[in-house]
Amino acid sequence: FESDSPPSHDTRGLLVSYPNEQMASQYRTRLYTVFICADKARLLHWDRSGVTVTHACRYDTSESTYFQELFWRSARLMM
Repeated sequence: FESDSPPSHDTRGLLVSYPNEQMASQYRTRLYTVFICADKARLLHWDRSGVTVTHACRYDTSESTYFQELFWRSARLMM
């Protein structure tokens, strides 16, 4: 994440604390998080060794169907 401001540090702290708590209290090998900020989104993949973060991409345009497709396919898996 690019910014080094205090609010950005707070946001990163929260992004780290939630998966840490969830993985500590439940047996999980991995978690996925979608981080949305304004008109951009990132996909985060957490495992026991750390996190992998995608580049920020716009999700609100008709040209960017990556996140729409991701959510549509995820919803279909859960049916």
